[in-house]
Amino acid sequence: VSLPAALVKVTIILPRYSRPGQYTVAVTCDQTASDPLAQGNVTSIGGDDREEVSVDLDLRKSKPGKYFLSTTHEQDQASYYYPLQIK
Repeated sequence: VSLPAALVKVTIILPRYSRPGQYTVAVTCDQTASDPLAQGNVTSIGGDDREEVSVDLDLRKSKPGKYFLSTTHEQDQASYYYPLQIK
């Protein structure tokens, strides 16, 4: 996934069987999720076997490079990480 260093709206289709509810979506430098560059809290939408989230992220101060986009459900300790390139 590649995003510009700008104010963006990101829609993510969550992994199959993801639970509905509140999610935190963040852009981080590594998979520890410490000190996120941008993040937002959103409620998933969908049903059946498909949930998705849509969030506004401010990446204007980000430098070009490799990052991670993470999703974390409000009741989980674990996050899903996706490789992200910021241009």
